[in-house]
Amino acid sequence: MAACDVFLAVIGPNWLDAKDDSGRRRFDNPDDFVTIEIAAALARNIRVIPVLVDGARTPKADKLPDSVKPLVRRNAVEVRNAHFGRDAEALANKVREALQGARPGTGRWPFLASAAAWLVVPGRWRLVAGSATALLLVGWVGLYQVGVPVWVPWTPGTDPPRADKAKAAADAEAQRKAEEERQRLKEEEQRQAQAAADAEAKRKAAEAEQQRLKEEAQRQAKAAADAEAKRKAAEAEQQRLAAIKEEEQRQAKAADVEAKLKAAEAEQQRLKEEVQRQAKAAADAEAKRKAAEAEQQRLKEEAQRQAQAAADAEAKRKAAEAEQQRLAAVRAEEERKAKAALTDSFERRSNIMATGWPTSPFRDNGGSMGECERKCSQSAACKVVSYNKIDGTCNFYSSADFVPNDDFDSGIRADASEQQRLAAVRAEEERNAKSEAEAAARRKAEEAEQQRAAALRPEQARSDAEKACDARAVDVNAKPLIGMARISFIRKCVAEETARSALLPQSATTAAKAPFEIRINYEAVSPYAHSVKNTRSAYWSSWESAMSTGECETICARSPACNIFSYRKSFQLCYMYSNATLAPNSDFDSGIRK
Repeated sequence: MAACDVFLAVIGPNWLDAKDDSGRRRFDNPDDFVTIEIAAALARNIRVIPVLVDGARTPKADKLPDSVKPLVRRNAVEVRNAHFGRDAEALANKVREALQGARPGTGRWPFLASAAAWLVVPGRWRLVAGSATALLLVGWVGLYQVGVPVWVPWTPGTDPPRADKAKAAADAEAQRKAEEERQRLKEEEQRQAQAAADAEAKRKAAEAEQQRLKEEAQRQAKAAADAEAKRKAAEAEQQRLAAIKEEEQRQAKAADVEAKLKAAEAEQQRLKEEVQRQAKAAADAEAKRKAAEAEQQRLKEEAQRQAQAAADAEAKRKAAEAEQQRLAAVRAEEERKAKAALTDSFERRSNIMATGWPTSPFRDNGGSMGECERKCSQSAACKVVSYNKIDGTCNFYSSADFVPNDDFDSGIRADASEQQRLAAVRAEEERNAKSEAEAAARRKAEEAEQQRAAALRPEQARSDAEKACDARAVDVNAKPLIGMARISFIRKCVAEETARSALLPQSATTAAKAPFEIRINYEAVSPYAHSVKNTRSAYWSSWESAMSTGECETICARSPACNIFSYRKSFQLCYMYSNATLAPNSDFDSGIRK
């Protein structure tokens, strides 16, 4: 190990976990010769090159003994089977570089370093082998000349003359080979001189490369300084822009405050003008009230005349409607009997709308419920038909659910076994319809009588208006008015109600006495909450302004279609519905017609 300049540690896949005969890991054995040799090479600062073969990897330091741990910090050379020639060449170059920079050995054989360096050059292995043979021969001759007893294979012990000749020949041959060796050594010295020159050139090239690297480092340092300067400039620019943005935000806030102040001033001006407008409107209303009082007597007389004319016209209209209904019933019955043979039997449901799975086609023009049933019977998929009485269309379904709706009549298709039952049901429905028609005729006659009686009682109507206005004499906070304010409000309210009653049909005036069940803090909600003036619709609705819940009740009572009203206190609005549901809401009071 003392004469070693380069140490090759060949490491395979199982090198770290190799075990001895006793099954113990070899690295855990202090007497393992591989561990001892590697530790000695590392301790003597000998160039150690790990050689990785068969895909092995450099072991981790925590897996090695302390004496061998420095091995992991050596640059390893990998020798792969697929690239053996190239990897072997790289290993040879690595060894050659190590030998060129190694120390001159132990001093006993100074030519070994140069010989080893020359030895690792590719392509000289044959020459190395011949030279090694020549060196062995020269050494053998030298030992023979200094008197060391050596064995001469061609010299027998019993033939001295021949031995002298052989000795002479051997001497001559030894001299010739010594001359050749001197010549070879001379050439070797020349080659080493050339190698030294090459090494000097490489050194100068390395110095030039170091100078270039130094200049490159200086350039990079300058570039870093420039980048730092640019970064600082960018930071300064960002700070400047941030300051500008902050100033813009401050100015924007100031402008916003200024705009709000101007808006507040404009709102104050608007409120002032609104107060003036309301004062003017109040003056105009007072003038109109006086004009209405002057017009009241004339309207009263005109109303009595119109009431009598309206009563006569209403009686004629009702008689004509009754005749039309009778004729329509006769035609419907004839049509039903004519089509009964062509259509399946249907269980009819009046004022019911069907919703569900539509057939194809889904909708068609019908004109009547019987025509819709006939068209439904022509399709095997149609099981339910719904007739829209408003636009005269038929809707067909394979299955459906039913909801109340006065604009629709529906029918359920029945098989032959149910036809007799349905016929009985239809007969019962016809009797009920006839009874309802008679009751409706009686109600209309009673309403006509009430209208006639109401036309003869204008003073009673005025008394009712005064009572209603007295109940509505409250301020915006729902507190009762007192003094002249209350008297002025009642006078104005009575005048408006009297004028409005004179322009309305007398049936509405009579209906105003209809009682309502009041629900405090409840809101009426309709599934179709929009203004529909068609009083035949199942979901008629409307709205007007009102000063109180009592006024809203009076307005709803005048309309025969209004069954539920809802008064919104915050906006002083009266909402009226034919059908609705109630929900809790402290901003509303509602009433249901009894």
